[in-house]
Amino acid sequence: MIDAFSNDKLTLEQVAEQFNLTTQTINNWRKRGLPTISIGRTVYTTKTKVNEFLNQTRNEKRPV
Repeated sequence: MIDAFSNDKLTLEQVAEQFNLTTQTINNWRKRGLPTISIGRTVYTTKTKVNEFLNQTRNEKRPV
């Protein structure tokens, strides 16, 4: 879980900007397990959680 008061929390838009991706890609990652937290109508995650998610999915076997 993401600490709601974490100093390194980012909105999904900020994550998309930092990783040079679309917000739709980030939303797809959420569906695949990227940890997020909603505060009001804004959804947050952290750069650490994004990196952990990417490392985890990189190690999963993909169908050929």
